[in-house]
Formats: sequence, structure tokens, C-alpha cells
Amino acid sequence: MDEESSWDQRHDDREYVPELSALNGTDQEWRLPRLARVYGTARQLFLTVEHRPLPATIVHSLHDERGTLIVKVSSPQWQAFLEPFFHLAWRSENENPEQVRVLGS
Repeated sequence: MDEESSWDQRHDDREYVPELSALNGTDQEWRLPRLARVYGTARQLFLTVEHRPLPATIVHSLHDERGTLIVKVSSPQWQAFLEPFFHLAWRSENENPEQVRVLGS
């Protein structure tokens, strides 16, 4: 998955945050910061493996549905490629990595 990007795009890659939502997110306020950590961990793993930032807007949203992480990405190609990163990131939050669903648009 190779993509060229300008300096502006690389800056956007560092600043971008996908939509975060959770069932009972208003009652259990810890869920949204956890999703932000999961995204940050997945980005760091991607950077470590790929030696480049995760391109902005590839990940559209993360949703916590009763302990299942649902990640929506821009395409089926990215879906397969990013799934291991989100399995590890979800596991880092003491969640079952088998409870991760990455969906491509």
C-alpha cells in the first residue's frame, strides 16, 4: 500500500483523528478516550512497521459496541492491511483481539 504524500499531507496525517463513538459513551466516559488511545497505538504500530505515518482519512471511524471494536476504513484493501494493527491495539487495552471488526467502504 504505497502512497506518495506532500509535506502538507504528512502534517495532516499526524493531526487527523477519525470519528469516535461508543455505546453508552455518555454514561461511561472512559470509552471515548480509550478509542483515542487505540487509534494512537494502531498509528504507532503502523509507523513502526511501515516507516511512514498512517495516511489521514484512511480510517473513517472507531466504534466500541459492548467490547467489540468496529473500525471503518476507506477501502477493502486497507481493511485487510490494517486489521492486525487494530487487533494489537485493542489487545493493548486488555480487550479480546478477536472482538475487532475492520470494515472497508
